[in-house]
Amino acid sequence: MADLSNSRFKKAVNFATMNFAVVSATAFVVGVMTAALFTSGYLSVFGSGLIWLVQYSDLVKIGLVVTVFLLGFTWLSDSYAYMILDLFNDGVSRRRRITTGLILLGAFAAYMALQFYLDHTGGKNRIAERIIFICLVFFAVYLIVRFSRFSTDFFQANPRRIVGDLVFMLLFMTLCGGYFGQYVKNDARFKETVYLDDRILYDAVVVLFTSDYAVFCASDGAVIVVPASRIREIRGKSQI
Repeated sequence: MADLSNSRFKKAVNFATMNFAVVSATAFVVGVMTAALFTSGYLSVFGSGLIWLVQYSDLVKIGLVVTVFLLGFTWLSDSYAYMILDLFNDGVSRRRRITTGLILLGAFAAYMALQFYLDHTGGKNRIAERIIFICLVFFAVYLIVRFSRFSTDFFQANPRRIVGDLVFMLLFMTLCGGYFGQYVKNDARFKETVYLDDRILYDAVVVLFTSDYAVFCASDGAVIVVPASRIREIRGKSQI
């Protein structure tokens, strides 16, 4: 299956080379769409109206990062997912496939139960973040299976299938944005001390920077939007 995977990847590269203009335009549109959905999912954690602060130039920059992420995700899925998917191919008995699936599902359920327990004992309210993560895992598994189980060349596949997978990928990116927003909001490593021209914000989360505005989430949960020119200094524990 590895040889087949490499063959499909080479075909994709050759197709992109021969149809560079069309592929580039499509990649640009998809990149901007995924960037917009990722950003809207992220900002919806703090306030849905914040999306209007994002400019087209910001979406293009985010789109480049998101496009690279999607290409990497597709390549990894196409190249390495067979190691797990081989456990469920037609050559494996039905009983073994069910057993393997139950083991993997049980391990994931145990991991999530542990996370919920640690959140409860630690006094943290991260239920929304955990639920989004569970949805992301199932979305990712679905996409990996779709990318890895093409029995024919991708560019000869059913157009409905391609459109359906694209829609699913866009939903996946929206969930990724929502999960990242919840993670940033809840993780103490993102707490900063923000020095404005007239006050200081302690334990604030830097939500967004644009060319004109900056958005912060204060320690009491209030969302603060200020012109970027008012920021004097930012100090904190952020590791990103």
